[in-house]
Amino acid sequence: VLQRVATHIKLARVTQELEYERAQLESRVQERTAQLERTTAALRAEVAAHNLAAQKLQLTSSAFEASLSSMCITDTAGVIVAINAAFTEVTGYAPADCLGQNISLLNSHKHDAAFFQQMWTAIRREGRWTGELWNRRKDGNVFPCLHTIAAVKNPQGDTVNYVSVF
Repeated sequence: VLQRVATHIKLARVTQELEYERAQLESRVQERTAQLERTTAALRAEVAAHNLAAQKLQLTSSAFEASLSSMCITDTAGVIVAINAAFTEVTGYAPADCLGQNISLLNSHKHDAAFFQQMWTAIRREGRWTGELWNRRKDGNVFPCLHTIAAVKNPQGDTVNYVSVF
């Protein structure tokens, strides 16, 4: 009888310990499940934001390509990074001819250094400049055009590109 009582007491203790461990595991599972749900919600929000950004990028790209105005994007050193079809039509420069080249390839030499200095001063001060420039086509012909050059800034306010529309 004593042996049976001792066994039942031992069994009761082990059962309590197992119940305690089961409760601990259940609590950890609930915590981890809540973490996973928060992470999943954050990832879904991030994916939705990414999809929205991709749609906006596609729309912007379509507008850039469909524009009837010549458009050219350069980096801060004046190296051409993108042009649209209207740019090629007006200047004769295909993407292969001008991407990676300096925008000075359009220089007609009809403007002096002071003109360009004033233009860049305005762009740095106001973020944009509008005026008439004489450009040179690939075939060497010179043509006048009304230009708008705007600085593109990153979230920190640093200029990262320039967009020229003419």
